[in-house]
Amino acid sequence: MNGKSAKAVQSIGGGAAAGGSAAVKLQWTHELKEKLYSALEELMTTKKRITPKNLWDEMRVTELTRDHIASYLQRVRKNEVNRLDLSSRLQQYEQNFFVQQQNQQQNQQQNRQRNEVQWTHELKEKLYSALEELMTTKKRITPKNLWDEMRVTELTRDHIASYLQRVRKNEVNRPDLFSRLHLYEKRLLDQQNRHYRQTFFNKFGDSDGVVKEKPEKKYAPVRLAATRLWYAEEELKKLSRRNSRRLDEMGTDHYRKKQDLLVMQDAEVKAKIQCGISDEYLAALQRANQMNMAQFSANLDMERESFMKKAREEEELLRINIKQRETELKEATEKEEQEKEVIKETEEEKAEVIELISDDDDDDDK
Repeated sequence: MNGKSAKAVQSIGGGAAAGGSAAVKLQWTHELKEKLYSALEELMTTKKRITPKNLWDEMRVTELTRDHIASYLQRVRKNEVNRLDLSSRLQQYEQNFFVQQQNQQQNQQQNRQRNEVQWTHELKEKLYSALEELMTTKKRITPKNLWDEMRVTELTRDHIASYLQRVRKNEVNRPDLFSRLHLYEKRLLDQQNRHYRQTFFNKFGDSDGVVKEKPEKKYAPVRLAATRLWYAEEELKKLSRRNSRRLDEMGTDHYRKKQDLLVMQDAEVKAKIQCGISDEYLAALQRANQMNMAQFSANLDMERESFMKKAREEEELLRINIKQRETELKEATEKEEQEKEVIKETEEEKAEVIELISDDDDDDDK
């Protein structure tokens, strides 16, 4: 029973894997494999992270997606592609890369700890004295002004800004200083607002303080139409990039969901085998798993098709808008040409009249 069950498990796992590869629908030829191996070598040489996105950027093969690359990359990591040297070097590289990232994080944390300062009683009193001095001289309470007053070499503006926030939140057991600082900054802010308001009315208001209406800007019709056309085209480009990025994310998410379902099915099969089920029950379970996977894949495909349909409709509306803007630009250009022709004809008529008048004056002189 155990031998048959093991074979059944192997067949189910193989069927599930086949189902997953059928959903991907890609034949990994020798040329594609070599391109993937070359991309891996290039990323390891340039010391970049091994991800499906970076591999796709290196390969640039149109028929490949990130899901295809992620699936085959898992096979390389599991040493299922008969490339022992590449799998071992990839495993060693990713381990070293992970260690380097951990070291960088530790160094950053150490640097942050090294940059921290211990606020002694003497430093606090110097800061409080600097605050009192700025409030006395009616200056703004800023880290720069406080640092200029304190002149302590081991302090930076960031240290002072951090402690100043604690003073403003009344977290330093100095309620008298907190209240006076709060009233001082509020009074200073009111003065600044009055100054800005007066400056605004001096520039845009009349003697009674009523805001004048700003003159409406007038743009040339051709320039306005061309600007609208440019904005419509840019909006279409942004929408296309957003839809393409969303499709990539959806493909990655669908692949992850399928892999999760496969893991769940394999776990269920192993649990049933440990309970000692019969071969008939295993065959029925295999068929049920295959049907569930097919239904799940169909639902994911329907979701993708629905999104693509909606995206095509949005892009079609923007294309219609672009055609309208092109028509407006064409009409504005034709109208401008007609106006230029009319102005040119008027100037020619004026020149003829002036010439006739000058001829009549010459005849009268004779």
